[in-house]
Amino acid sequence: MESNLAELYLKFASDPELRKRFLKEPKVVLAEHGIHVPDGMGLAIVEDSATVRHLVLPYFSPGEDMILEEIGQRQSKIII
Repeated sequence: MESNLAELYLKFASDPELRKRFLKEPKVVLAEHGIHVPDGMGLAIVEDSATVRHLVLPYFSPGEDMILEEIGQRQSKIII
């Protein structure tokens, strides 16, 4: 999945219409590129700019105890 997503990101750079569609209907565009999003899972799509980067906090259940390695497995890739 990660390589499919990386390829899709590259397509966004050369296809502004595809990027625009992705911002409006991400699940459809992902499915068209072989990436399945489970039913009931929402997606929040944000776009970085030259001066703003977005960091995503991993989900934790209330009262959940975790070790550092588990947190690392849940976090999104951070690219700055």
